[in-house]
Amino acid sequence: MFKTINGKNIDLVTHIKEYLKAHTDVHIYVGSDSQNKANTTTYVTTVVLYSPGKGGHLVYNKTKLDRENNKRTRLIKETMLSIETANIMIENMLPAPEFIDLDINGNKRFKSYNYLEEAMNMVYAYGFKCRNKTNGQVAAHCADWFVRN
Repeated sequence: MFKTINGKNIDLVTHIKEYLKAHTDVHIYVGSDSQNKANTTTYVTTVVLYSPGKGGHLVYNKTKLDRENNKRTRLIKETMLSIETANIMIENMLPAPEFIDLDINGNKRFKSYNYLEEAMNMVYAYGFKCRNKTNGQVAAHCADWFVRN
C-alpha cells in the first residue's frame, strides 16, 4: 500500500492521475532502497513527482520481509520493486517514469558496483531508463530516508 509523506494510505494510480491533472511539467522518478534491522529487511519504493522550480511530491511503499543478508539479492529486489511500480503506472495509462533510480554505486570501490550492470540491464530489458548513485538519483535518495525512519 502506497502512502503520502503524511502516512495517508492511497491508491497509487488514482493519486498520480489526480496529481498530474493539477500540475504541469512533472518529471516522474521511481526508486527503492532497503535496510536490515534485527530479523527483517525493510524495502521502501518511492515515486517522486518533481516540478522544476516548484518542488516535488512523493509517495512511498514500505514493506518488511525476513532478513536478507545477501547484498546482490537485496539490490536486485530493490530494482524489481522499482520496475514493478513503473509497470503498474504504464499499465494504467500513466506516463512512464523518466528514470528508475538505482541505489547502486557507480564507483568500483563500493561492493554494490559489482551488481550495477546486472541491475541496469534489468531496467533496460523492461524498456525504462535508469540512473545510479553517481548520476544524481532522486527517488532512491528519498527511499533511503524512508527506510531509515
